[in-house]
Amino acid sequence: MSFSDQVRSCIRETINDHDRRFACLYGMLLYGRTVTRTEIVLKSESEIFDAVFPVLMKTVFGASVPLTIESRPRKDGGVLHIYRITGEEAVTTIRHRFHIHEERRIDMRNLPTNSIGMFLGGVFLICGTMTDPSKDY
Repeated sequence: MSFSDQVRSCIRETINDHDRRFACLYGMLLYGRTVTRTEIVLKSESEIFDAVFPVLMKTVFGASVPLTIESRPRKDGGVLHIYRITGEEAVTTIRHRFHIHEERRIDMRNLPTNSIGMFLGGVFLICGTMTDPSKDY
């Protein structure tokens, strides 16, 4: 397991209450690949992200926001997972719930005091990587 995957695993283990789930999902959605009025797209090669994101979506939105997942094999043997939320109604539901606007700025109303770290964890899960500090490169 890579060092980045170890960090992702630690983050996953701390998503353990409502505020943290909400903040983590907010970080993922805010910094996802595409956010328009009619579509939200996130892409990841992480198995941990693949396990966490759909669960958080279901926990926060239930069945009210349909999520489609497409998996594409990569030349290196990995798999790219593409998560799509399409349709103006579904996207509006998410954008209103998280106060996500065109400029995609962080809205502190979504971050109770005990969940700011989990918001950053969500950002890392969708777009982060980390070099192992114990290795000499």
